[in-house]
Amino acid sequence: MKKAIVSFGVVLIVLAWCMPGFPWAAEHPARLPVGGSPAWPAGLRELLNREGRVYGFFVNANDFFFYLGDTEALNEFLAQYAKLKDTPLTLVLHSAQGKTGRLGYGEKKIQFDWEVKVLARGWSPEAPPDPTTEKPGYVVIVDLWLGGNIDLDKLKVPLNVKVKSRGEIEKFIGDHEANRNQDQVLSEQDKALGSSD
Repeated sequence: MKKAIVSFGVVLIVLAWCMPGFPWAAEHPARLPVGGSPAWPAGLRELLNREGRVYGFFVNANDFFFYLGDTEALNEFLAQYAKLKDTPLTLVLHSAQGKTGRLGYGEKKIQFDWEVKVLARGWSPEAPPDPTTEKPGYVVIVDLWLGGNIDLDKLKVPLNVKVKSRGEIEKFIGDHEANRNQDQVLSEQDKALGSSD
């Protein structure tokens, strides 16, 4: 019996030693309240447990939450988000409709309008370590997809929240202009070749 217990203990230690190489992930069911971490910014737990959450998951130290709602619901959400302390406040705009798959992979069947990313500092390029403190901390980012239920004209973003684009619109415009310029060059070359005949 003692041999079996010791062998089982050795197996557990080996498994624990191997685990850091594998991501630890699970879902946050939409209807269950999120408990969170004591290190999260004050008020974040209440924000995440608002109505409208359709899905959520975590991978290692980072959590992702997805919400479906109209512009009024988002404006209320952003007003509460703007009160969080100890995190940069950023709203990132995307041009497409928000869709995700289970644990962020697979077929994207879960539709949403905005996402909240709770990123542990040092675990993501979007959440670098804070050079002013030695505390690890978290960065909370809201990503908004404009292809769903949100009316951009009625969006009210608190002034202490930075707004930026993920770049899809700028890339589309840049690609379109590059194609137009190339088409004009080809047209001019065709005209020049036609006049030399």
